[in-house]
Amino acid sequence: MRKWSRGAAVVGTAIAVAVLALAPMDADARERRDGAKERRLCRSNLMRVGEFVYGVARSLGPDESRKEGWLLARLMETRDEEILSRLQCRADPLADARDASLGFRTKLSYAVRDLESHRLAATASKPQILVVCPHHDDGAFVMTDDFDIRFMTRAELGAPATGPLEIGAKATHPALASVRFETQLDDETERKIQRRRVVTNCAKRLRQLGGIFSAESMYTPGPPPYSGPALFVHYRQKHHIQMSREEVLMCPLDTIVHIPKTAADSRKYDELDLTKSLRKYISFAVRDFDRSPLRLTAREAQSVAACVVHPDGANVLYDDGAVVFRSRKSLGLGPGDKITVGPDSKSTILRPLTFGPPKKD
Repeated sequence: MRKWSRGAAVVGTAIAVAVLALAPMDADARERRDGAKERRLCRSNLMRVGEFVYGVARSLGPDESRKEGWLLARLMETRDEEILSRLQCRADPLADARDASLGFRTKLSYAVRDLESHRLAATASKPQILVVCPHHDDGAFVMTDDFDIRFMTRAELGAPATGPLEIGAKATHPALASVRFETQLDDETERKIQRRRVVTNCAKRLRQLGGIFSAESMYTPGPPPYSGPALFVHYRQKHHIQMSREEVLMCPLDTIVHIPKTAADSRKYDELDLTKSLRKYISFAVRDFDRSPLRLTAREAQSVAACVVHPDGANVLYDDGAVVFRSRKSLGLGPGDKITVGPDSKSTILRPLTFGPPKKD
């Protein structure tokens, strides 16, 4: 009898662990987990690149550091696959971008000390900035020549709460004033980068919502409890999205949504009527599961949600959790076609989605 009880306890524990593993993770917890992993990797990469920069900086000729791409040239000469795999931060919207106008900027995420105007002093009284990663939403990683790495918040850097962190001559803090990217870009290209950053941040938020959708689908099989944007607002009301973190429901480019600024604003989400229009509270069009249920036998990924406020395309969330930015052409639209959702959309990808309250026959 005692053996049976011990065996039953083991089985019960295993079942409990399995249930906990399947339990849906809220968007805030998932963001913290993914963000922590992204930052650990960035910090590790920064250390490796910084060690290399330090060694090279001590051996540079007087004119070598003025040549665009000098650091990448030195890196390529090493043929060290380990360091060559560490040149990009996942938070960098230009990592691996296929745009020739961006030059070396797509190959190296990190801003490196400008050795033309900021040579490393042999007898400096305090640590000197070597490498900076300015791509994180709330601040930047800074590495000094004593191989110390610290994260500086936007407040510490004297930077605005939103927007790109300026480096070089436009920087608001000495830590960012002494570094530059391998390719110096003109204002139009910088604006292109900013647009890409908005698309990236929008996609990150859709990806978080996709994680909740996948977990909920696994934990509670069957049709979702709501269609359209009501489904994602329902996640907020169930606290899979924590109070005061409603920005996950919004694209940074959307001018229609009302961004909560106080606790009272956040509490309004708990009182929303999910049968009414929710466009002021969420940016994304979501699949009308009543009209277009997901097909279990589909051979291709099916659209679950999309952000169509971008002028040249849409971020699309698929049922496999992937978020892909689709250009007008890949959406099946011509240059003059409006990017719309619903039964009248010219895009088969966007046709199953809706902004409106769920409609039932």
